[in-house]
Amino acid sequence: MLRALAPKAPGSSAALPAEDIVKETRGQAFMKDVIETSLAVPVLAHFSATGSATCKQFMPVLEKAVRAMNGRVGLVHVNIDENQMVARQLGIQTVPTVFIFLQGQPVDGFAGVLPEKDLKALLEKLAGPSGEASPEEALKLAQEKLHAKDFEGAVEAFEAIVIDFPESTAAIAGLARSYLGLNRADEAKALLEGLEEVKKKEPEIQSVLAAIALAEETKGSQGNIDDLAAKVAVNPNDHESRFALAVAWFAEGKAEAAIEELIELLKRDREWNEQAARAQLVKIFDALGADHPLTLKGRRKMSSVYFS
Repeated sequence: MLRALAPKAPGSSAALPAEDIVKETRGQAFMKDVIETSLAVPVLAHFSATGSATCKQFMPVLEKAVRAMNGRVGLVHVNIDENQMVARQLGIQTVPTVFIFLQGQPVDGFAGVLPEKDLKALLEKLAGPSGEASPEEALKLAQEKLHAKDFEGAVEAFEAIVIDFPESTAAIAGLARSYLGLNRADEAKALLEGLEEVKKKEPEIQSVLAAIALAEETKGSQGNIDDLAAKVAVNPNDHESRFALAVAWFAEGKAEAAIEELIELLKRDREWNEQAARAQLVKIFDALGADHPLTLKGRRKMSSVYFS
């Protein structure tokens, strides 16, 4: 271990969003990514070099240990080839070297690599045991990964929660949605089909079931967005092309764009094709969930069409 550079302080109870737990930095971003972030949680600045095999081998070990802290510790990779000024200022003489920042100051660190168990002990000394995160905190972090479209990370996070808390409807629903994000609809269906009938009726599960059904319905609709958009631009009353464009947008994961097209279709002809636009909007709202911001916004817009 390197000599501690300042008195250690207890770790903060704050937690970083999933997408900010592990980052790379360069140049002036070091101040924001390391110094400013360390005002909320301890941050490990990992100094490495492009040609160092040891650095490459140690990097996944570091990331695994930091991610296990559930956002209560951050990790920032700093390539000394691209950040020579910072490396000189901190006196980096060998790689890998890790400096630990807290409250804007480097408080500790080590040169070389640490065994995984020693690294875990160091992080827990900074921020408390890695298993300390509550089920609610773990679920929040998993949902943040899902919302950030880190579907692989979300699958891993939700699977861990389901193992520990198999009755968690929110975790089961999140895991199924993560599978959908990876185009693994069959796994999502299998997961939900194995549930008891009473659990299938819960709103969160019903919403995912609707999302699976809509994903299957719109499968194969990708790839024709430009052509459909061109047709709609030429003839705004080409309702068939506008409806197909909305379906294609949803298939591409652009729910907001799909909703906007369907609202526009409603404004132009509410009765077109036996109110197909309204029916499709309801399917999308069911798939997103009643409390989703796009559902709430879309329902308000739909209501204004009917009651204005």
